[in-house]
Formats: sequence, C-alpha cells, structure tokens
Amino acid sequence: MIIPSYKLGGLSATQLTTAQGYLFYADDFGLVEFYQRVFLSKVSLEPLQVVRQDTLLGKGKSLVSHLSQESMFQKRAHLIIQGCTDKIVPEIEDYLENVTDKETDIRFICQANYLKPASKLRKLFDQRPTLISCGCYAPSDHELALVVRSLLKTNYGLDIDPTALSVLAYLLTDQLYHFTSVAEILKGINETGCVSEDEVRAVVSPSKHGQFDVFLHAFLARHAQACLRELKWLFRDGHSVISQLRLLGVFMQRWLGLIVGLKKGLSIQEANRQEVVPPFMPYQLKKIAPSAKLWCEAECFKVIERIHEMEQVIKKNSWLQAETYMMQTISQLISLRS
Repeated sequence: MIIPSYKLGGLSATQLTTAQGYLFYADDFGLVEFYQRVFLSKVSLEPLQVVRQDTLLGKGKSLVSHLSQESMFQKRAHLIIQGCTDKIVPEIEDYLENVTDKETDIRFICQANYLKPASKLRKLFDQRPTLISCGCYAPSDHELALVVRSLLKTNYGLDIDPTALSVLAYLLTDQLYHFTSVAEILKGINETGCVSEDEVRAVVSPSKHGQFDVFLHAFLARHAQACLRELKWLFRDGHSVISQLRLLGVFMQRWLGLIVGLKKGLSIQEANRQEVVPPFMPYQLKKIAPSAKLWCEAECFKVIERIHEMEQVIKKNSWLQAETYMMQTISQLISLRS
C-alpha cells in the first residue's frame, strides 16, 4: 500500500506495524535516510542489520533464509536492504509466500533510488496490503523539526530552544544536506547544552523565502509571466535550481493535502486542519485559498512527480542548462490541465 511521505510523520506505530516490509525510494539517498529516521523514531526494529542487495543476492542466500537465521547467540534480525532494484522482487515474493507465523514479527526495509511507476519493485510495494511504499520527497518544516531535535539530542547531546528549532527547520528546508556540518558547528560554539536562536542564525545562512513566496503564489494562480519573472529573479540572486525545486516540492505536498480535503467536501479551514501537515498559518491560507479552485488532486500529483523527475535529470546531466530547463517545465506545469 502507498503512504505518501508527507503523511508518515502523522501515523502511529500501530498503523505502521501492520506491514511487514517497507520501501523508501527517492532520487536522493539523503531523503531516503531522512524518512527512514522518521519511521524508526516510531517503530523500534532491534536488532537491525544493514546489507546491500548485491551482497545479499551474490551470496546465493535467499531472503527467506537471511531473515530466518537465528543462533544460540544471536536473535533473528530485522533487515535494511540498500540499493534495491527490480532484481530483488522474486526474493521478496518468495519470502512473503513462505513466511511462518514465527517470522511475522521480523521486518525488512528496502532502500532504492527513484522508481518509476512501472517499476516491478514499486508496483509490488504499492499493491500488497502487507507492504508499505513510500516515495520520499523533501520534508516540511514540521517534519524536519521533529527529526532535527531528535538527532541533536541523540548524536550531539544538545537540547534546542523551541523558537531556535523552528528557525533551524525553516532555514534548513532547502539546505537539508548541510545538517551534519551545521550540527557540528553548533556543538562547537554552544556552551549551555541548549541551542539558542542567535546561535542558529549565526550558523545557517537564510534563503530568501519571501521572494520564493511571490514566485509560489504566481505559480498557484497560474500566472505564467509573473511566475517566470520571479523565478528569474531567484536565479539571479544566486538560488540554485535544486533548492527551488525542493522548496516547491515541500509546498506541493501540503497543497495536495488541502486539495484532497476540499475534494472530500470539507471547508478550506477544515481541510487545512485535517489534511495538511503542518497546517498553513491563517495568513498563508488567506493568500493561497483563491487558487485552490484552479487545481485538482491529479494535477498536484503530476507536479510533484515532475519536480522530482526534474531534479533527477539535472543531477544526471551536468551539461544541462538547468535554469532554462526548470523555467520551461514550470511553464508547462502552469498550463497543465487534467
């Protein structure tokens, strides 16, 4: 079954442990790691082993035997399988067909690069009720804050002031992979054991979210000329294509929740409270609400898919004129109609 990454943080351990296997996939391994941390903060898998698919399949040992092995000195371990592709599908199918009652408490996680909808591995996890498929997209400020607080405490022994945490999550939204270096610096300069807002602002350079918001509102309103003009300004001011794609991806997941709620017949305020994680602030909702009638659920999904396709293409093709490519694609998405 499919669980969108933006909903993962809101699910309970009971809801997540109804499945026996989990697939986390993205074109950026950092996103897979991030959502896996969110998952493991809710579901305790101990002991836990990590193995690469090539190593597992190369040993001639089946997934069944690997997950079933137990000795006098070692309990059966849950498993993280890295670098998964369609090659592992027969092994997973064999395991699910032959698993015994004794082994149903053993779980496995598959990590993969971005998988197209036609992928056998993605289809398997999408369609099986005992498996969970999670395409990993850039996290919201709220999701990021939960993980950042946990990581700072666990790995660096640091608490963080609530205001400082909000600021840090906000500033890291389009700089997610700087977290480790940011945390190391905070550890070095902090003397109290609790990170302050001033320390966060001293370490993390802000991006111009206000300028991005102007671009975003034009995009939602389907005003192509204004949208592309603001995007040019963002590029001129030094913002990378990847950072803008990630910010747009984060927002569109929340926007999708709003559109889904409206489709259910909820008022826009009810949809915001019930379906958006985290909910938009009242002033934000007031600005974007008029554009809700211009979008449907299928169009939101299409935009999210295209955003991550763009990021993948840009990363794989260093020769590509990324700014031009993004502007052309954004222009197409503005005119998109289901």
